[in-house]
Amino acid sequence: MTETRIFSDQVITPTGQIAAELVLRDGVIAAVEARASCPAGAIDWTGDVLVAGLIDIHTDNLEKHYQPRPGALWDAYGAALAHDGQCVTAGITTVLDSLSLHGRKEGLDRKDALGPMIGGMDQAQTDGALRADHLLHLRCEVTNPELLNLLEPHADNPRLKLLSIMDHTPGQRQTANVDRLQERMAAAGRTADEIEEMLARRHSGRDPGVEIGRAHV
Repeated sequence: MTETRIFSDQVITPTGQIAAELVLRDGVIAAVEARASCPAGAIDWTGDVLVAGLIDIHTDNLEKHYQPRPGALWDAYGAALAHDGQCVTAGITTVLDSLSLHGRKEGLDRKDALGPMIGGMDQAQTDGALRADHLLHLRCEVTNPELLNLLEPHADNPRLKLLSIMDHTPGQRQTANVDRLQERMAAAGRTADEIEEMLARRHSGRDPGVEIGRAHV
């Protein structure tokens, strides 16, 4: 058994900040013991904050590494490693990688990118190349007629821990105020005809399949 002891005067616990010695056995914290100063034999991290790893339940960051600029796709495995590195250097040790099953963002076709991004992260985990624990969070747009077909191939992925049900129909949820939505679109340079066409297109997706998809998810 390997034992490591670390002292810090700024250890963050559930009840507050204390000066304490952390006792690690085989890389696992076995004890947190209050100490006034660094005891003999312990590593002295006085002045450094020790805090439990953070959990991020929704980050779109993986997409940004897979497509670092519009129209340029990177290797999915490399994107997984870059995303992982950014997470752990921010103190995040458990992350739910949030991926959308539909739509486009900055030119990225999320439907086409979904499989490669999940596959790249799965392989990196299998290889032991990740430092954080990466779980999967899929964002399910219920107005998408392809929703169930897109979700099914990944439903048994052991990393899948969270599904979000989303409805971007104008008048629903995030866009409950249609007038404000129209104002924002106009401010972004959309013409009245373009706004009308977009609203009609989004409303056209609300057919009986919406509730079927919602119930299935």
